[in-house]
Amino acid sequence: MLFPSQSESAKELEFPAVTVCGRFLIPRMNAKEAKLDYMNDLYKFLHSIPSHNVSMSMKTRCIEDPLCTYNQFIEKCKCYKNPCNTTLCHPFQNDDSCNCSKRLCDWKDALSPEACQLKKGKEGVCSCRRDFEYPLYNPNATSPREPLNESVLGNVSKHVLDVIRQIKFSKTSDINDQDYKFLPGVRTLDDFGISYDTLIVSCNFQGQKCSVQDDFTTLYSATYGKCYMFNYVGDEGAQLLKKPKIVKSPGRNYGLHLYLQSERKNMLPLFARRLGARVVIHDPRSLPISREGGFDIRHGDTSSISIRYFEINRLGPPWGRCAKDGDNTTSSYLSKPYNQIACERKCMNDVVFQRCKCYHRRFMTGTPTPSGDRLCTPEKDRCFRTVLDDISEEKVKCDCPEPCKEIKYRLTISRSELNKAFIRLVKKAKSMKMVRGALATVEPEFRLDLLGVSVFYQDFSVTNVSETSLYSVSIFDQCRLYIYHVF
Repeated sequence: MLFPSQSESAKELEFPAVTVCGRFLIPRMNAKEAKLDYMNDLYKFLHSIPSHNVSMSMKTRCIEDPLCTYNQFIEKCKCYKNPCNTTLCHPFQNDDSCNCSKRLCDWKDALSPEACQLKKGKEGVCSCRRDFEYPLYNPNATSPREPLNESVLGNVSKHVLDVIRQIKFSKTSDINDQDYKFLPGVRTLDDFGISYDTLIVSCNFQGQKCSVQDDFTTLYSATYGKCYMFNYVGDEGAQLLKKPKIVKSPGRNYGLHLYLQSERKNMLPLFARRLGARVVIHDPRSLPISREGGFDIRHGDTSSISIRYFEINRLGPPWGRCAKDGDNTTSSYLSKPYNQIACERKCMNDVVFQRCKCYHRRFMTGTPTPSGDRLCTPEKDRCFRTVLDDISEEKVKCDCPEPCKEIKYRLTISRSELNKAFIRLVKKAKSMKMVRGALATVEPEFRLDLLGVSVFYQDFSVTNVSETSLYSVSIFDQCRLYIYHVF
């Protein structure tokens, strides 16, 4: 198959949908009402505990030792049992010894001379014995601090204690394996998630102020909470109440310009691994795939996103497989337009539901209406892990071929620092009024935790990438007929 591309210039183009998600899910000011005030209690409790500084000499000794590693999260030194287990030795050697970095042969502080020696006749090659056990190796090594005695925690709530346990017993240093356990329920996110005016401070499209009711649709995500979609018009199969916006000229003046707010003081830290916002550029008729298809923008920056329009067309049988919109003969995923990632997510979550009787956040896509019934709880983790193991071993089969036709946007992203003086000046001028007979302005109450986003077409070139066959169907038929007669 060949994929020749052909470009042509268009007089006008549909503007893409732009979805923005805040990074702090639920504002701190909503915590009590959302019954999440234990997150504030956790923050206060941990910051009230006196700090204990680790001995710098012990830390330095561990870092300098080639057979030891130091974990910065838990302040713990771990030493390997044998030099061959370290990254300083070459892997995949089954001999009684292993070839290692010369550094191990030069390290004589705690490593006995018999453990590693330079090979005779081979300059710079250090050979280490596999049967050597490092004296500092301790398979039951624990943190240098005393084991946690929960009775000394005082009157902390059960919720706070549960969160502390989950963090301490996480198998990864950055608690990546526990992320989903800390997230509030979908209904809580729907009811108390970040509101439009809390996230979006300013919006204009082609120089005109945006309308919240006409231009934006709320997206309910089990992972990102409430997001807001600009220019989303919905499924092609539904009766469209609005049409995608049309732009008649490329360039910054004919695009979307947003200022978003990401107040650090208003976020619950455990819900916000990253600061800033998540942005997704997608087809106006399809829902965004935020985790795989989006990108992050940090506060304090303004990002310019210039886009180019691509149409991709693939051939179906007999040359290959692809899924057509709404066609159950090519795929079981019938939403229009067809999306391969969304199809795979639905397939995997169906397997999770069949086995665990719940749906997992990892495979849930956002929806314009709140959903989240039968969401997997932490008690289902073991069951969910069996599904992940089967997926990694390719035991789960999903019928999700590539789409026969899809629209893609090629993005060019540039960033610069947001001018805080500009924001302050505009704020002061717009808020200027008479108070008790005297002229007054309002000082910006936010600490300028803002970020800017501009989305526009770089040009109006439309690139068509179409799959073409090297041979026609008639040639295939002649070949099959020839083979039939020969055999």
